[in-house]
Amino acid sequence: MNNNPYIWNKVNANLFYGHAREQLLNELFKGLSSDLGSTNFSFAIAGARRMGKTTLLRRLEMKLQQHLATWRKGGKLVIPIYIDGQTLPDVLTDTYLWGYLFRELKKVIHQLPEAPDLINFQDFRENM
Repeated sequence: MNNNPYIWNKVNANLFYGHAREQLLNELFKGLSSDLGSTNFSFAIAGARRMGKTTLLRRLEMKLQQHLATWRKGGKLVIPIYIDGQTLPDVLTDTYLWGYLFRELKKVIHQLPEAPDLINFQDFRENM
């Protein structure tokens, strides 16, 4: 008996299929990685629940991670950061988000100073 690998409440980036989705993934990757910022592309992903938005983003994260060493050799530091909106506090502030981002960056850039839980944008910029 074959087991269905799909679990409705768990994201599995390995369950990513379809020509149109692969094209979308490649378009996102190309826009984000072309000279790493020289073109300043940004994207918005929208759709109904359970349509694969998070799976697409997690798959993009995997693809970005596959190229980190190449970019690092070229002098570029790329740090994919995933923020799960369902884990954010009910009362969300900008100082919380800047603190969250700073702590995620510190996991990769170890020489950054310790950051408080809440940090304003100006302090975020000054410490980067």
